[in-house]
Amino acid sequence: MSQPPLIFIVGPTASGKSALALSLAEALQGEIISADSRQLYCKMDIGTAKPSREELARVPHHIIDIRNPDESFSAGEFSRQAQNIIAEKMAAGIPIIVCGGSGLYIQALLGMIFKKSATDPDIRREVEKLGIERGWDKLWLEWCNKDSSALKVSPNDIKRISRAWEIFRMTGAFPGAHFKAQDYTFPWEYLSFGLSPDRDTLLQRIAARTELMLLEGLIGEVESLLAAGYLPELNAMNSVGYKETIAFLKGEISRAELTEQILIHTRQFAKRQKTWFRKYAPQQWLEYENYLPMDKFLRYIFQVMDDAMFKNKRE
Repeated sequence: MSQPPLIFIVGPTASGKSALALSLAEALQGEIISADSRQLYCKMDIGTAKPSREELARVPHHIIDIRNPDESFSAGEFSRQAQNIIAEKMAAGIPIIVCGGSGLYIQALLGMIFKKSATDPDIRREVEKLGIERGWDKLWLEWCNKDSSALKVSPNDIKRISRAWEIFRMTGAFPGAHFKAQDYTFPWEYLSFGLSPDRDTLLQRIAARTELMLLEGLIGEVESLLAAGYLPELNAMNSVGYKETIAFLKGEISRAELTEQILIHTRQFAKRQKTWFRKYAPQQWLEYENYLPMDKFLRYIFQVMDDAMFKNKRE
């Protein structure tokens, strides 16, 4: 294998992906592509656990701070940008680590979703009106009856239901049919590792991260976003940590309830991520209890790389 290392680090939120990816990128003299659907937004730093300025200075990162919170960014757009970056860096001999927990982004990058990116604002508005009038749950059921791929989507995921119906209105077929018909390939060899702390450890890490975010100023960050004119209804502002803080600022919940709701919703999010990664499992699971054994995992990844005959970029 003549290409430089291309490694995916995936797993649930708060599992230690970013720390492992940063250490691995430094060891390989490589760069990181963020596969996080929220870290790509500017001004949303604390609530997304975005790498610090110091960490960004240590290793070049891509697809971070590329959109304002009121701008859209799809999984298809992520796939195109990430593939362009990978192609450029592979040609230059630079290792790449793709790090993140946004399963749909990983799926798109590996060519596992319908790639058609065209949108029609008029049709989208018609679909939104249809969803309000008939109910998104009924549109989801109709989608399920016509396309088995809908069963993988939550009936509460309005964004994906809306997109599926938009595609149907534009093309006459739901995404599943297009996906079956498309020819897709991922042109590079890669290794993928999934971080998997045990349940108690993950819950402890989620609790510690939630406390740290609030101490670092999550409430102030949300206040600044609202003051800048970013509406609570925006998709970006509907993220875990932000929607609960908005409810707190509106006086709908107490300070104690704010912490508790962020914890509950983050645990639910992590559970959904774990479910997704069980279905689309990485090649190697890195399991641990209590603390992240960084050196042990780095040694193991290097050994797997050597076994796979990647070009070794370590000093």
